[in-house]
Amino acid sequence: MITYEGAKEIMSTYLDEAEYINLPVSVDQGNMAVIKNNIKGFDILYKQMHLAYTHLCDENLDKILMLGGGCDGMYRSLYI
Repeated sequence: MITYEGAKEIMSTYLDEAEYINLPVSVDQGNMAVIKNNIKGFDILYKQMHLAYTHLCDENLDKILMLGGGCDGMYRSLYI
């Protein structure tokens, strides 16, 4: 598990010269307690995944690198 700050360090250390698209995932927690389709926080998760999917469909990507954070929900996704 890496933290948000760890993800930023990886980006600056290893991807400084790389060409990439940085797509931060919303950290808006909304009401994560709401259960829909038997999934806690379904609407928020769906919104985040839909945003990522939309970007993936719009870009001609060779690789995808996702850096996930801890329970603080501060995630970073890098689409290369």
